[in-house]
Amino acid sequence: MAITVENGTGVTGANSYCDLDYIKFYCVSRGLELPANDIAIENAALLAMNYIESKAEYFDGHIASKTQALSYPRKNAIYNGYALGATEIPEALKKALAHTTYLVTDDVDFQPIRDGNFVSEAKVASLSAKFSQSTVKNKDGSDYFGPVDDYLKKLYSNRYSTKLSRSHKY
Repeated sequence: MAITVENGTGVTGANSYCDLDYIKFYCVSRGLELPANDIAIENAALLAMNYIESKAEYFDGHIASKTQALSYPRKNAIYNGYALGATEIPEALKKALAHTTYLVTDDVDFQPIRDGNFVSEAKVASLSAKFSQSTVKNKDGSDYFGPVDDYLKKLYSNRYSTKLSRSHKY
């Protein structure tokens, strides 16, 4: 399946926030190796979009049109302290997709099925091995995927995270 890029106008059938050239440039400029096959990269980008779109509930603002295929463009969204235009696709979103695409090509599973049956120790005769089950987690308990999550956090709503204090005296 080919990549159809959302350019901010609500492209019908859009399935990506950036094209193949953007993904390649992002990876090459950071020394990240992609497969030589463009179809493999496109397939990885489409899988990467599953992870990106799974975080849409945290994005600031709301979708610009009820008929748009993806979570962006958005209305009333704040990005780096500035209001986003209703047709803008933030650079952080494109970078998150490009980095996620690289990780998918590197066999990172962004949405693993977990049944809770982990092997933490194995013994064979006099040999034994212990396996670490610890991974870095986000506040919501999901796995932390480095730069990808760092880029996405820039798009999350922070408007209502005000902390209240009871120490004020009237």
